[in-house]
Amino acid sequence: MMHGKKVGLLVVMLVLLMTVTAAAQSEPRQLHVVGRASARIEPDRASVSVGVELQADTARKAQDMLASKAASVIDALVAQGLERKYLKTGSYNIYPIYVTKDKRQVLAGYAANTEIRMELENPRAVAGMLDAAMAAGATSVGQIRFYRYDMSSITDQLIMDACEDARRKALAATSALGARLGGPLSISIQDGSVMRRESDAMMLKAVAAAPEASIEPGLIDVQVSIDVTFLIFAVD
Repeated sequence: MMHGKKVGLLVVMLVLLMTVTAAAQSEPRQLHVVGRASARIEPDRASVSVGVELQADTARKAQDMLASKAASVIDALVAQGLERKYLKTGSYNIYPIYVTKDKRQVLAGYAANTEIRMELENPRAVAGMLDAAMAAGATSVGQIRFYRYDMSSITDQLIMDACEDARRKALAATSALGARLGGPLSISIQDGSVMRRESDAMMLKAVAAAPEASIEPGLIDVQVSIDVTFLIFAVD
């Protein structure tokens, strides 16, 4: 009786071992690769802001002067050919200014400032627009941003190139390892662009030195990477 139980237990263990072995042999093997593609493209848009700041002895006067000066800057930009729909007024602030007199804080007047943002369809027009804005009363220049309005076709092509790069790497690996490449199990896409920017100081210096020829849009770096997990099989 005891002998029969031992034989039965041995049979069960053998069946389980064969099942586990078969499952291990049938479990798909995977290969993870990263495909990459990049390009350098010319921007076709630019955005930049200019600031207007002034001081007056009363809040009302500061407000009126600021409105007049901002209107002059906007008119100057429109005169340069920029449509009003591409102009937008940003932040608007009025605050008191205090000075120390006889160890006391005394109201000395009021400061007012606002920001005017512009979107340009011609990136090479930036220097001329900044020169016109500064001549009309703008007192500061914000950070410029060069970019591409529509990236879809460029990104689509880079995705295809990155897929080809991933497949090329996978084929090279499986060939070297004596395996056969199967289809993709999963795909993850990361894309991004590094847009060109200029600092306030650089732009102020450029506008003062040579308005029409000193601010170049340059090129935008665009990258796409794709994480792909492929099935791989042993060669029969």
